[in-house]
Amino acid sequence: MVKDKQDLGLAVLTSSAVFGSWSAWNSSLFTAATFVDTPEKYDHAKLAMDLGLATAIITGLGVHFVYGEKGNAAAISAILTGIALYGAYYYKLKANPKINGYMMGGRNGNHNKYGWKPLDGDDIQYVRNVVNRNNGISLISEP
Repeated sequence: MVKDKQDLGLAVLTSSAVFGSWSAWNSSLFTAATFVDTPEKYDHAKLAMDLGLATAIITGLGVHFVYGEKGNAAAISAILTGIALYGAYYYKLKANPKINGYMMGGRNGNHNKYGWKPLDGDDIQYVRNVVNRNNGISLISEP
């Protein structure tokens, strides 16, 4: 794939271009981890991440289109750089306890966009009463 120094140089320059374009769409990784703390901010960060990845893919395809087979290493480098940056941002945001439930479709405070909420003590007791009334299931022990 990388046949000479020019191929390697083009790959490095293309990867650098992807980093630069990513910076145009996204804040720094640490800024995103610190300040993305609401569903609205997460939606904006996700849009920026999507735009950054799209730019990386378009850059890779453009280099391949212009340089042909000689640009394969650079095209792959651009796309892999975009995927790596996307993954780094995604996992950094996922580690933020204020939004990680929202990212995974879970709770956002007392509700989420899907309307799901976990069972509380009253709900569990209701299920126990229904099960015991119908003699369908016997509890052996409480956890």
